[in-house]
Amino acid sequence: MTEYAGSALGLDAKSVGVASTGVIGRYLDLPLIRRQCADVALKLTTSPAAEDATVRAIMTTDTKPKHALVRREGFTIGAIAKGSGMIAPNMGTMLSFIYTDAEIGAAPLKDALKLAASRTYNRVVVDGDTSTNDIALCTATGEAGKVNAKEFGTALEECCRILARQIAADGEGATKLLEVTVKGAKKEADAAKIAKVVIESPLVKTAVYGEDPNWGRVVAAAGRAGVKFDINAVSLWISDGKNQFPLVKSGEIIADLTKAKAAMHGSTVTFVLDLAAGKEEATAWGCDLTEKYVDINGRYTT
Repeated sequence: MTEYAGSALGLDAKSVGVASTGVIGRYLDLPLIRRQCADVALKLTTSPAAEDATVRAIMTTDTKPKHALVRREGFTIGAIAKGSGMIAPNMGTMLSFIYTDAEIGAAPLKDALKLAASRTYNRVVVDGDTSTNDIALCTATGEAGKVNAKEFGTALEECCRILARQIAADGEGATKLLEVTVKGAKKEADAAKIAKVVIESPLVKTAVYGEDPNWGRVVAAAGRAGVKFDINAVSLWISDGKNQFPLVKSGEIIADLTKAKAAMHGSTVTFVLDLAAGKEEATAWGCDLTEKYVDINGRYTT
């Protein structure tokens, strides 16, 4: 495939990346791909319409195209992505293509992308499953000149976070975006581990779908994440993105279930869990689990 694309574009095959998704175990139609490479190469252009056509071309069970744009003084980062199901634990079945006009070396660019992916794409869980195909590619043209590596890394992470949230919100059959932030951890890795376990819990996801403020499921999931913490020090809040309501404060149950349920009516449900054990935190994103998810995946190949 790299040879076909390279030939069509007049490039060395080594400079071509391959991104693929589909039904596991089915061979790709290489003659068709070769013809498509030749056809697409003649239609390349630079325009908003071209970007939209590109992002729509990579959609599978996605219901919405996914774009992101982050501008900083001196440089810009733009990106597209696809992803809707089989998302976890490390990107899963998602593809992301990122472009910047910043001038940055290959080594710092790779470091920035790995860190950004670890804090965004790798913290998205739709169903706790994962496929055999995923990729995030970042191309830097250098047209805007040299940039500060730290500032670039922060902007890249923001760009990837925008797409990560879109992927989670567009999970197969999803009706709500679920966001979990774990604060007060000793290490960022501990906070991320707990957040991902909560995000992928079927009991938490179904409770969110049913708008059932069963906060005990959140704490229980956190407790089985393999990270030690004092249950009597834990605090938990629920939010609809605007208003935040306490459920547990320093181990004491103070939940107002009527307000908590009201906070679950919208399209976004957020839980904030404070372990009171340190200063590190992490956020993970997911979605509710609905009958539609079962319907989509119960007939995926037929």
